[in-house]
Amino acid sequence: MIPSTGFQSADLEQEDRFPAWVDYLSPGQEIRPVIQDTLQSPFVSSSGWAVDDLTLTELSFTPIIYRRRAGNGQVLIRMYQTGHARGMHEDEAFSTAPGEVHMFDQGSASTGDCDGWQSMKSVFMPYEAVHYQPGHHPRHIRVGADTASGRILRTSMASLFSALPDASASEAPVLASGFCGLVHGLLLARGPAANDSTDFHAARRRAMRRYLEERLGDSELGVDQLCAAFSVSRATVYRDFAEEGGVARFVTRCRLERAFRDLSTGAPDRGRVRRVAERWGFASQYHFSRLFRQQFGASPSAVSWKTLGSRTS
Repeated sequence: MIPSTGFQSADLEQEDRFPAWVDYLSPGQEIRPVIQDTLQSPFVSSSGWAVDDLTLTELSFTPIIYRRRAGNGQVLIRMYQTGHARGMHEDEAFSTAPGEVHMFDQGSASTGDCDGWQSMKSVFMPYEAVHYQPGHHPRHIRVGADTASGRILRTSMASLFSALPDASASEAPVLASGFCGLVHGLLLARGPAANDSTDFHAARRRAMRRYLEERLGDSELGVDQLCAAFSVSRATVYRDFAEEGGVARFVTRCRLERAFRDLSTGAPDRGRVRRVAERWGFASQYHFSRLFRQQFGASPSAVSWKTLGSRTS
């Protein structure tokens, strides 16, 4: 089960929720309610989950004015569902509307006001999880509701949140890494999110490849993990890897390249070929050796001993 975290409004009586929420957030920001004639009293509904090193929150509240102090080490991806907001993020003016997705660097201060009933889903993630570089990447990125990138981010966030009730703690790293890879590919790898659907598909393919390359030692790595991590169908994965000859062929080639690198560095010793094969997800040493010879025209042991000979000659 995915553990809950942060402010859980359901644990409190309704009249206590808003002041308790303001107090909970007070170390990092100041919040004041905006009283409107049509509203009896300020209201908030908040839930949060810890998904590996990400924090996910689902939040609704009545109008507020806020001032958030600069934090450090995180970016925020927020999907706006209802309501409008406007403000300043550091020295940049911004406004939000339903259907948009925004990225904010939490290392920058912000102020703003929210008009009408607000409803949003948010994902807080460490800089390193999405390879965010302050000073290099934008402090704020707006992804329009009518763009391909906006549609896929909304769909992915909705799928991520809907998976939480049934997901196990062991699935959290897969869910977190897949979403981080998508964010990096869409928003950060080539600058602000592209409006063009071709750019979106290219970004998704890059994110999927990076996801696989970071898990080559997992013997179960394959199509099913990509489907779960990126909230896509098997047909989509097959289509995205058609040029590679399929996911299995792409993974095998990458594993063999890593194995060649390991065998061609360091001194050979008894059992080294077996250890390298296991390290890169090959359950059978015979199968590994056969594929290795097909790829490089030499056996794994020959590559290892040839390297030793070149060093001692």
